[in-house]
Amino acid sequence: MTSQSAFSILRHEPEPVFEERNDSFVNSMIGSATASSSISKARLWTGRVLGAWLVLFLAFDAIVKVLKLSVAVEGTIRLGYPEHVIVILGIVEIVSLIAYVVPPTSIVGAILLTGYLGGATATQVRVENPWFLYPVVLGCLIWAALCLRDPRVGSLLGSRAYPSRLGGRNTR
Repeated sequence: MTSQSAFSILRHEPEPVFEERNDSFVNSMIGSATASSSISKARLWTGRVLGAWLVLFLAFDAIVKVLKLSVAVEGTIRLGYPEHVIVILGIVEIVSLIAYVVPPTSIVGAILLTGYLGGATATQVRVENPWFLYPVVLGCLIWAALCLRDPRVGSLLGSRAYPSRLGGRNTR
């Protein structure tokens, strides 16, 4: 065996273990550079700004609960919950917000926040508060902001503004 053939063996690229696929469904589910470039800058920034305002509002609400400020204690007791759940609710809200803000987990975060706000809606309905629609509106805005900035959400919801997760344009 010559030295040249030994070096050619060392430089030999190993065969890939996994086959690389160009599957548009997989790309739409995990996100890709081409998917993010299909959003206009105006739509992307509208989603970011709307999402930022929602995150700031909900972060303030969560911090008030974690710090157990008097306004959180009074409101929680007035709604019929014991005082010891206030900090737990704040932590759940913070964890959900973190998941919403991190792009790879933003859909999971939106689902968690939807559940959290669903509980808030049920509580408001139970005490016959006329503001029960407020958490519903917040939940809708959370999904709207996510849909504006993430093409995966639009394609999953069947929006015509985004390419279908199965390949071409939606034909509905």
